[in-house]
This record gives sequence, C-alpha cells and structure tokens, in this order.
Amino acid sequence: METPEEMKERFKKLGSMDGYIDGIFNYCDRWCERCLFTSKCRNYAFDPENQNLSMEDTFKYVSNVLKATMLMIEEDAEEMGIDLSEIKDSDFKEKPEPFQDKLSKFASETAFEIHDWFEKENKDTGIKNYESLKHKPSSSARFLDALEVILWYNLFISVKLERAIHSASDEEFDEYSKSDSAGSAKVALIALDRSIAAWTIVMEERPEYEEKILGFLIRLSKIRKVAEKRFPDARRFIRPGLDE
Repeated sequence: METPEEMKERFKKLGSMDGYIDGIFNYCDRWCERCLFTSKCRNYAFDPENQNLSMEDTFKYVSNVLKATMLMIEEDAEEMGIDLSEIKDSDFKEKPEPFQDKLSKFASETAFEIHDWFEKENKDTGIKNYESLKHKPSSSARFLDALEVILWYNLFISVKLERAIHSASDEEFDEYSKSDSAGSAKVALIALDRSIAAWTIVMEERPEYEEKILGFLIRLSKIRKVAEKRFPDARRFIRPGLDE
C-alpha cells in the first residue's frame, strides 16, 4: 500500500493529466461497477486496485488518503502564505447539524428501518428476510437486480440529503454552496426514483410482503416529494459528464 507521500504525488500527477471530466465524481452514486464513465473519472483512476480491500486495510487506506490530502493542503497553504497553525476554532461560526433537520432525520430513520427489516429473522424459519427474498427458487434476474438497487441506495439517500441540507444551511450561501446543494439533492432524488421502482418490482414478485413494502414506498415517496419541494433546482442541475 502506498504511503501518504506517494499518494500525494499521484494525486498531483492525476490532477495535471488530460482526458478526465472535472468533478464527475462529486455527484455520482458511487456505483463504479455500473458506471459508463470510469475511464473519465480521476477518483476511479486513483484507486481502482483498492476496490476489494479487507476492513482493516480499508481503514488504513482511508487514513493514508486523508494524510495525503492534508499534505497537499499544507503545501498549498504555504505557497499562499497561510499559516494553518494560526487558524482557531473560534474563527468559524457554529452551524446547525444536518441531523437536526426534519427531512434528514426522517430519511435516516427510514433507511435504518429498511436495513433492520432486511436483517430481521423470520420467527417461523429462522431465516433473515433478505435471505428468504434472495434465495427463493423462483427469483428472476429482474427481481435480484431490484434487491441490489435497494440495498445500494438505502443509506446513500440520507447521506446525500444531509449534504444537500448542510450546503443549503451555509449562511453566506455562495455559488459553490448553491451548486453543491442542488447537485447533492439531485443524486439523492435519482436514488429515490430507482429505489421506489425497485421496491415496486419486489412487491410484485413477493406479494406476501406487500403491506410492509407499501409502508416503505409511502415513506420514500414522502421523502422524494419533500426533497423536490425543498430543492426546486435539483432536477435541473447538470452533473458534470453524467447529464451532458
């Protein structure tokens, strides 16, 4: 595994190379295996070999990435004559945390409710809901794909909404904050669209779970409706590369 210093140098080299779409990874769904733009993504180019690390190595890798990023920040600050040691916590105004927002809280609660339902064991069989869904002999490729979509986006939705809310809460609300808020909300809405469609497929093929799934669909539809109202520019946001 590369050291933070080696990572820093590779970051800088990739940053100067042509052929990549700037910022494409900022508002994607992080599902690289299904992405058609990996060859244009600097983020993917940086660590394609680190997609299947063990948990221990993943923590070490992320730690090294953060250290490499800090090395770059320190270099840039020095070039601009900024002394980072003089920056104090009091220099920043306290902002409300995203989790205090009703939309963010509801989205997070819904995600964990879905997660817990998948993990719950059936009292009669002792088998988890997810396993009983996935391994039923009649499971079609369409159905299994729908399950994969649901699991991929479940926690992702609330995370992206939190980012959108956090950017929108910036007191100055500069152009970057506006753009970041709309872009983050858009990818959350796309994930909601795909999740709702996927749940519909699961309900069609597993009618015995209809009542529970309808509850999830109502919650997800409510989140989507509120998010669209909260971020009216999100659907129109043009994501670099992905929507061009």
